[in-house]
Amino acid sequence: MILDGILSSKRYTGMRDELRRDHLGTTHFYYFDISWDETVRRHRTRGRPACFSGQAFEP
Repeated sequence: MILDGILSSKRYTGMRDELRRDHLGTTHFYYFDISWDETVRRHRTRGRPACFSGQAFEP
């Protein structure tokens, strides 16, 4: 399984821990340590930049 996205640790830590605990094989977690400004810059080069405002939010 590949889980991709900007995932708030406050919201998704429990779900991620459950996936790790329930998986019977070896589990690996990787993350990109990319600043918010760089994330916004990269999104502006994508095919649908209007779908991403660049505004930070807390749900």
